[in-house]
Amino acid sequence: MLYHIKTEQVSLAKQITRSGIIFVLTFLGSLLIRRLWFAQSAWTLWEKLFDALVAAGAFFVFDSRRREYEIEVTDEVISMRGGLLLAAHKVRRGRIHFLRELHGNIFREPALRLSEHGPIHRFLLGFVWVPKSMPQYEELKSKAMSWMDIG
Repeated sequence: MLYHIKTEQVSLAKQITRSGIIFVLTFLGSLLIRRLWFAQSAWTLWEKLFDALVAAGAFFVFDSRRREYEIEVTDEVISMRGGLLLAAHKVRRGRIHFLRELHGNIFREPALRLSEHGPIHRFLLGFVWVPKSMPQYEELKSKAMSWMDIG
């Protein structure tokens, strides 16, 4: 079965909040770096504010894009194609080593993460991402859990 997924439509208020957090973190990080490694000058505060504003603006523009991908479920494989990376991620029956249900926060929606590999491979190359808003979420979760018990 093939499912076409569109991630949550993020409201403008949530986008502004996320960008504001990025602005504050970038500004505080640049203050800390300048304080520890470089001498202060008269223009540094304005430069730091500009850098933080550019970072927040870039985050706002790139985060506002809706991500679309497909999840294909067969009797032996759950695979994910599309999204931000062109590589297809998949988990096979009896080979699931990582299954975690994530609660949402301001930066991501609630979802289920599945992988056949260890933490370094998951971090660098990705995993199968099943959003909780998907109507067949519970069915896929129970299938993945039963596949984990086989291995």
